[in-house]
Amino acid sequence: MNGSVEDIGVELTEKIYAATTTPILGPQANSTEPNEDDWEDYIPEPPDGGWGWVVMVASFVNNFVLDGIAYCFGVFLLEYVKFFNSSIASASLANSLLCGVYLLVGPIVGALVNKFGCRPVGIAGSIIGACAFLLSTVSKSVVVFQLTYGVIGGFGFGMMYLPAVVGVGYYFEKKRGIATGIAVCGTGIGVFCMAPFGKFLLHNVDWKGAHIALAGLLLQGCISSALMRPLTPKRRRRQPKGDAEKTNGHAAVPSSDDQKALLENGAAPTQPNAENSRRYACD
Repeated sequence: MNGSVEDIGVELTEKIYAATTTPILGPQANSTEPNEDDWEDYIPEPPDGGWGWVVMVASFVNNFVLDGIAYCFGVFLLEYVKFFNSSIASASLANSLLCGVYLLVGPIVGALVNKFGCRPVGIAGSIIGACAFLLSTVSKSVVVFQLTYGVIGGFGFGMMYLPAVVGVGYYFEKKRGIATGIAVCGTGIGVFCMAPFGKFLLHNVDWKGAHIALAGLLLQGCISSALMRPLTPKRRRRQPKGDAEKTNGHAAVPSSDDQKALLENGAAPTQPNAENSRRYACD
């Protein structure tokens, strides 16, 4: 009798287990599975290092080349005046357009960076800048030279410059200041180095040959810009708007700096309540 009761109990337990673990068939089969709308992509926090140092060096190189070329214009000025038989003011206007345009196109380039990222915009800028310098060698008048060298070249330089500055910020947070400072140092070093290099080119080739060499330098910006790979987005479950005070299912806890400040002010090291959790989550 006892054996039969035990057998009936085991059989009943197995049936209950099978009934509770059997998949639901029909339209409700996937009701418990997460919907695609329940997930979202987000950019992780800057790593403050790693590949960010490579991005910083790439930004340094781009600033070195584009600003070094832009500010060595005076080395070639007399050659332009002689070739185009123009005034110094007319020839100088080309470089004024170059420097002005590559900063004025900032809003346009910023929109392109937001849509496509730093890498493709920087590569496109290197190609446009190189093409502008190549086209300037076939200019027949100073006006055409101002258009190719100044306007087209300035647009290409602007597409190189903004990604070089913005790209560093994506990889650094705590060290963002020092990383950006090192990157923009390329401008100063480029100004020192490119003027003697331009003089060297004029001693060996004419200004057209020098522009071809400078176009080659601008093309290396494709390599530097290609190194500015974006941070890989991650997937996480979308949180309801009412749960802003929670992070990953746990109540938000003040950071170590905030806790230290609370202790220094004489506050007890207690766990934050719901109101404090909401405040820290919003901060």
